[in-house]
Amino acid sequence: PQLRIQKCEDGHIRASGMLGPSNLSSRTMFVVAEFPSNYPYSRPHVYAPKEYFPPGTPHIYPGSAYELCIEHNNFTPDDTISTVMGWTLQWIALYDNFLRTGEKW
Repeated sequence: PQLRIQKCEDGHIRASGMLGPSNLSSRTMFVVAEFPSNYPYSRPHVYAPKEYFPPGTPHIYPGSAYELCIEHNNFTPDDTISTVMGWTLQWIALYDNFLRTGEKW
């Protein structure tokens, strides 16, 4: 995907851009992934700030309207921005299926 990658003043890395469609989903979504300066020892935060997620949408962090739970804190030093974007694409496909079928993952 075409992502804008920037290093922020506080040392974290931000990747933002449109993801999708993929072979699993025709949906596209604008996402922002923020990687803390001590990644992978702290998880990245992945947001879809232009989306509205209906109540009951699975895998949205509690207290957030648009932070995606893409993985369950099993990050390793080998997990790159590409890896996180791949998990995010999988989240988008599962969300698309949820909207069509109501099936939670």
